[in-house]
Formats: sequence, C-alpha cells, structure tokens
Amino acid sequence: MSTATILPPVSPRDYLLGERDGAQRLIVEVLSPRTAAVDDGEKRINYQTLGSLDEYLLLDPDTGEGTLYRRGGAFWTRIRLDRDDALELGSIGLRGTMAWLLGGG
Repeated sequence: MSTATILPPVSPRDYLLGERDGAQRLIVEVLSPRTAAVDDGEKRINYQTLGSLDEYLLLDPDTGEGTLYRRGGAFWTRIRLDRDDALELGSIGLRGTMAWLLGGG
C-alpha cells in the first residue's frame, strides 16, 4: 500500500510543483518505457482538461529529451526539447536547461 502526504497550498514544495492557490499549474512526468505511451496519450489528454494547468512536461531520463505541452488560450503547443536546450517553465518562473533539470549540468 502506498501513502501520500497532502501539504497546504502555501508550502514551498507546492510552489515548486506549480500548486499556488491550490491549483495545479505544472505536471512533470518522468517517462519509463512501460508508461511512456500512456503518459503522452491518455494521461496528457486528461490533464489538459484541468482548467488550472498551464504546462505538462514529459522527461525521458535515458535520452535527456523532453516534451513540453504549454497552454495558449484554448490550444496547446507541443515543444520538443533536447538535453542542451533552454527550458522555461512560466508556470513556476523557472529558467534553465534540460541538462540542469536532469541533473547533468
């Protein structure tokens, strides 16, 4: 059995996860070969129905690549990212590189 800890929306951890004011603004998925198709399919489609969600980031730890889905009004933009690409997550005010995010630079 797994357990989860629920933190109040004023926690610094919540800010890093994009949950200011109790609203999820960013979801990050670390892909595995077993779950990649579901994460970038059924789960993405369900997440994109959340009115508060601004960004959905999929990370492949094996390749260092990622896919960022960003809301722009009623539409979503898909951005492919390589390990050396700049990364900006407006939902949490983060700027860096994919390598930095993955712990390699």
